[in-house]
Amino acid sequence: MPAEHPTAPPTRDPAGFAVFYEQQFDTVLGFVTRRVDDAHLAADLTADIFVAALEGAHTYDPRRGTPAAWLYGISRNVIEFGAFTRRAA
Repeated sequence: MPAEHPTAPPTRDPAGFAVFYEQQFDTVLGFVTRRVDDAHLAADLTADIFVAALEGAHTYDPRRGTPAAWLYGISRNVIEFGAFTRRAA
């Protein structure tokens, strides 16, 4: 990402979150797609990740890492929960 466009921090404000979403969507979808075999499941999980990010935006602490690192943590948790849920079904 070019330096003149730093990653926006996650925020619950709709306009602010839209910027964060647009900046991170392709990265998150790629991360998920490399971990699941089904494109539809990858799309669903990506949506779930951004819902979780929006709901948890207030928990982001820039002292603990970048917005992208925070989002990767959410992604890993959502993917693992999705895999656990599929195994339990």
